Amino acid sequence: MWGAIGGFVIEGLQFAKAIRRVGGWPWRWASEPGPLPFAVSVLIRVAVGAGLASAAGASGQAPTAFACFALGVAAPLIVEKITQAATPNQVPDLRQDQVATPTKGAAGHQQPQPIDAEASDAS
Repeated sequence: MWGAIGGFVIEGLQFAKAIRRVGGWPWRWASEPGPLPFAVSVLIRVAVGAGLASAAGASGQAPTAFACFALGVAAPLIVEKITQAATPNQVPDLRQDQVATPTKGAAGHQQPQPIDAEASDAS
């Protein structure tokens, strides 16, 4: 439960920032999501926070309510870091039936680099 509350609190703070940024309801602007996509994103964030905190609590890694709350707040970052750690260094390029070497993209994320078909034929 505390993980869900943590996820909801961080969503509420981000929503308050969006209201201040646009001076009203964010979904009135074309650049912002509508009410339904916003509500779905909040539900996803709350569910991820609850799930992560539940798993940590059940394994004994989050023994207090505050630890579960903090996991709910940080859930998207934690899941992103776990996913990055689990990503292999070689990414299959399914279009060419080859393996591409990842390169750093925008914001430091790994992006697969296409393999030059002519270069692979020459080897």
